[in-house]
Amino acid sequence: MIVHRYAKTEFSEPEKYCRVRLGASVVGVASVERFEEAPTGHRPDDLLPGAESVVFVALRVLRHLFCWKRTSKKTEIIPEVVRVHEPFGYRDTHFVFKNASYREGGVEFLNQELERIAFRLTLYIEDLGYESMYLPSSEPIVDTFVHRGVRLPFHTPFSHRHAGVLGLGELGLNNLLLTPKYGPGVRLNSVITTEKIEPDPIYEKLCKGE
Repeated sequence: MIVHRYAKTEFSEPEKYCRVRLGASVVGVASVERFEEAPTGHRPDDLLPGAESVVFVALRVLRHLFCWKRTSKKTEIIPEVVRVHEPFGYRDTHFVFKNASYREGGVEFLNQELERIAFRLTLYIEDLGYESMYLPSSEPIVDTFVHRGVRLPFHTPFSHRHAGVLGLGELGLNNLLLTPKYGPGVRLNSVITTEKIEPDPIYEKLCKGE
């Protein structure tokens, strides 16, 4: 077994290492046994034979990004309507700000950071002597592909938010994963491993809707 240089320190637990060293906002763990009702071919041990645990990692979305509609209101400098690249034509400034700020700061950048965290966590667990794998934070940009002239939809091999109900949060009425501390304001990734890690409880009643 290869022993990681942190293996004898307080950071020897993958979830603690992920939170303290790698900067994850939220970390949760589920045992593979909890995925018995998942679709065949998409269970953790379908993707990684011998898998025992799934480590969920999440980064919170910056609060101000939820308030992008307030930006550029009644400005004396920025026109109410701006021209953007074709084929979109003319759009109001809020549309442009949403695409420049929320999409990048609230989605694309977080996805990159989550994949960095998941990659580093995968290296860490491998150094402890266990098989491990991570998956993309989101499906590829191209959501369909063409096979023999027919456009077929792309399906991700593993749904982070649906898996997250087994150890990180609960699905809300909006079909987003709710976490106890940040609600739906997070983005997710998952690391599958053959290491057996004590699972977190399954959360219930986080959603207050009727």
